Amino acid sequence: MTADKERALILAIEPTELSVSRFNDCLVFYRKGLRLPLKRQLGELAEFRVQGTPFTLRGRSGSPMKSDDRMHLSLLAKDIEKLRESAEAWGGNLSEGPEEREIEERRLRWATFTDPEGNELEVVQRL
Repeated sequence: MTADKERALILAIEPTELSVSRFNDCLVFYRKGLRLPLKRQLGELAEFRVQGTPFTLRGRSGSPMKSDDRMHLSLLAKDIEKLRESAEAWGGNLSEGPEEREIEERRLRWATFTDPEGNELEVVQRL
């Protein structure tokens, strides 16, 4: 049996935790800019939950990480243009796109944003 036909050993990867030095800026960005529902916050630890998947934002001391050490998140969005407006209003930056692509016979809109810390958010919208 080839590796492609073997059953996956990993069924899911969760939770995701992101450590940032600009905690307050990033908290506002993820709450207001991306409109993630905040489940709880304890000091510089904020837990969000998106369709049952936990995402934790944790404050850390020091300067922002070097670009090679930053986190890359892949997200599925309802509407990239609305997300773009909201993300930019709350400290995010569009770094690439949006553009339409066809991958495996699926039409997608794709864009890359950065959060206030510089972490990369790859966002896809199914068309």
